Amino acid sequence: MSIIRFNPSDIELFAAASHDQNPLHVSLLYARRTAVGEPVVFGILSALAALSEIPNQPGQVLGSVALTFRNPLFANVDYELSIAERKSGQFKISIKDAGRIMLTGQLGYRHEAVVEQAVWCVAADPQTKALSRPMVEFKPGLTVMGEYGPSAGPLQELIERWHLSDKGVSRERLSILLWCSYVVGMHLPGEPAVFSQLRLEFEPASTFDHLPLSYVANVTSFDERFDLLQVEAALARGSVPSARGELSAFVRRDSPRVSVHELAEKIPRSMALSGKTALVIGGSRGLGAALVAALASQGCHVFLNYLNSTDEAFALQERLHECSGGVTLFQGDATDVKWCRQLRTQLMNQGTDLDFLVCNASPPIGNLGFGLDSVARIIAFVDKSLSLACVPLAGFFDLLESRGGQVVLISSAVAAEGAHDYPPDWFHYVSAKYALEGLVRAIASQSSQLKFLIVRPPRLLTDQTNTTHGRQGAIPVEGVAAAIVKRLCDPGTNAKLETFELSDP
Repeated sequence: MSIIRFNPSDIELFAAASHDQNPLHVSLLYARRTAVGEPVVFGILSALAALSEIPNQPGQVLGSVALTFRNPLFANVDYELSIAERKSGQFKISIKDAGRIMLTGQLGYRHEAVVEQAVWCVAADPQTKALSRPMVEFKPGLTVMGEYGPSAGPLQELIERWHLSDKGVSRERLSILLWCSYVVGMHLPGEPAVFSQLRLEFEPASTFDHLPLSYVANVTSFDERFDLLQVEAALARGSVPSARGELSAFVRRDSPRVSVHELAEKIPRSMALSGKTALVIGGSRGLGAALVAALASQGCHVFLNYLNSTDEAFALQERLHECSGGVTLFQGDATDVKWCRQLRTQLMNQGTDLDFLVCNASPPIGNLGFGLDSVARIIAFVDKSLSLACVPLAGFFDLLESRGGQVVLISSAVAAEGAHDYPPDWFHYVSAKYALEGLVRAIASQSSQLKFLIVRPPRLLTDQTNTTHGRQGAIPVEGVAAAIVKRLCDPGTNAKLETFELSDP
């Protein structure tokens, strides 16, 4: 077993070499709006890292590749790489993170003269922006074809970075592996791609080293139950085949936007909160956006805090411009004590009171196994979660208390009393929700003026859960937001809210 680790520069180098500019891998802002929360290591890059640990293969070449990408990998994390030679020239590989399987695969070698061919290294008009097709287009017969070549300089850097010179992987075969990433990430399915599986069979090396790689990729099926796209591919130089393969990828769906119309059906517009003000931490997307809309619909003026989702925050503000309450945007990191001090001073100088503080923000959840390799990340998640509530609570406590205001903590059904089937690999999330509720209870015991509402919704359909499996059983946010704001319109003593009038998922 060995340890592999990817740096952000490795992701950048692979993108430059392969022409795969899928934003899930190269854009921090884009990745933060997805369930993974940060840029993902290219699946083929993880396979190259595994290849780098294969014993040198003199007189042999890579003949076949079978890979299954089970979970996303990230930069700056140590992963366990295992390689086992099942029989001569046949290697089984796996990458794990604290016991969780991230990648499995098989690499097959065969005896063949190693022909180090020149590679046509300027892609003919490579796609520079990942395509985003309507799902209805993913039908058998959809075909993408063209010519491909990686970028020469980055390709050589990639070979040197992962010590691939003596691994029986010619530049042509390395280019074909890079093409697999390119065609999935940029064409089929393109922007919403999550690479799932790859099977490749390489043909004997051709002598047409002056010709570019040409390719044809055909959609063979699209399973709408699992959003799984299957593609057959063939590559050649001139009329001589170079490789054939099967690729599959999940197609990520867009997260639904908050429906102001559906909110109005669940909580009709009124002036019940006229003259009230609310600060919503994490209010640009998902449940936070629904809470902003519901509060504003009741005449409450809402201060919407967001960190990176500028476009979403401004779009929501524009959609709510007719609401009687109105929305004011405040960009900033709610875990930053300095930022909270500045906002507090600004509100006080304006003579602005604060009636509600909604602690809704959460770090990207993801999945984490439980082991020594993941302890630091579990602790960091809990710490970040606590900070997103603790810092605003400390910063605005006296302003809220002077008004007899109310704090709303968005917890989770995982923290409800009684026995649980906790979600697998959510140790960090469950720990954070219990810690947050403990913090609120401790603060509540010290204040007779301030009221607290702990909300324990079931799994919600948001960016955080917007995966093929995560959407199963997830419910829309509008019903939960309406229930919370109804409770705020008729406040009582400290309370919990864990039952909701829900629409069908």
